[in-house]
Amino acid sequence: MSVIAILMQGLVRLREIGWTQGAYARHANGRMYRFDWRKEGDPGPASFSAQGAICGNDVLDMMHARDRLWRTLGARQAGFCSMAAWNDAPERTRAEVVALYEEAIRAVEATA
Repeated sequence: MSVIAILMQGLVRLREIGWTQGAYARHANGRMYRFDWRKEGDPGPASFSAQGAICGNDVLDMMHARDRLWRTLGARQAGFCSMAAWNDAPERTRAEVVALYEEAIRAVEATA
C-alpha cells in the first residue's frame, strides 16, 4: 500500500472511528487492542492513536507513513521523543491529530 493510501486510511480511522491515548488502539470497552491477537469475528478497534491508525499495514510501508507524519510535525515535535509521546501529551486533542494527518497527506500529494 502506498504512503498516501496508508495516511488516508489512518485519517478515516481517526475521523470516523475514534482517537485514543496511551495505546496504539483500544476496544470499545477501553482495553488495549492488540493487532497481533486479532481473531475471526473481531469487530476491530474502537479508537486509534496517531501511530495506531496506520497499524495493520506492511511494516516497511507503515514506517514510511510514520516517518512522513513525524517530518510533518517539524518544530512541533520539539520535546517529544516519539510519535507516541506527542500523541499522549495531556494537552493533545483529536483535532490536532486529524490536522496532522491532513497536513501530511497534502505534503505527499504536493510531491507526487
